[in-house]
Amino acid sequence: MIPAQNVKTVVMAPVVNAAATTNIMTFDRTGFDYCVIDILSGTTSTQTNAIASIIVAESDTLTTPSLMEQIPALSGSVTTNTSYGWAVPAVTATSQGSVITLQIDLRHRKKYIGLELLGSAAGGTASIAAIARLSRGNESPVTAAEHDGVDEAYTQASGCVKLVSA
Repeated sequence: MIPAQNVKTVVMAPVVNAAATTNIMTFDRTGFDYCVIDILSGTTSTQTNAIASIIVAESDTLTTPSLMEQIPALSGSVTTNTSYGWAVPAVTATSQGSVITLQIDLRHRKKYIGLELLGSAAGGTASIAAIARLSRGNESPVTAAEHDGVDEAYTQASGCVKLVSA
């Protein structure tokens, strides 16, 4: 098995993140031991960060990130305190956008992982998206449907529509 093929992909579809907007993604991590989440942010319309905080949370039963238990070490904010383990990098009108990568060992995590992106109340609109790639699966996915991770928050988003191998 080629490790890069032993993955499931979950997508938070691109949205325009406006002032004080909350965008979420939730997925079932069952059967996978590792996850990489890439959060993509375009250039903002002002000198204010588009994303004020990034919250990663977990639960065994709930699929709404705001109701889950926050994981401080994996959560970041433009204002640091004990609820956040790191500072969200500045992405403003003078930058070219960014990719923030979170690497998560899932072996000791709960069933559902939630991601919550909170827009800055001061403004700073930008296009944002997130892609979670679960890997080290117990069973290798072989079809597009098995590679497609369901975003429990928005079930219409598809992580894998077509699988092409050569």
